[in-house]
Amino acid sequence: MLVYKNHADALQRVPKIKRTDKSVYLNIPIAKNIDITGEVYAYCPSASKNDRKIAIKKIASNDSIVVVSLDALNKANYQLKISWKEGSEPFYSELTFDR
Repeated sequence: MLVYKNHADALQRVPKIKRTDKSVYLNIPIAKNIDITGEVYAYCPSASKNDRKIAIKKIASNDSIVVVSLDALNKANYQLKISWKEGSEPFYSELTFDR
């Protein structure tokens, strides 16, 4: 478990699932003008064949969010294990997701 500098910083970095009529996205709040790298590990407890790793990569820009498409996931329940770095600072979060 990562130790955050303060509680407010941790709350600002909580990824959220966003659904539209046709797609599902994972929105990750980030700092502006910093390179972002990491991955989303979509773990499916009921069927390991559904497990997926999705790369997170973003070149520094003024955007304050990274959007990761979850459309490639099969219909199932997932535990999303999200790890990323903003520059050299690591972050980690987990979400339960029902596709």
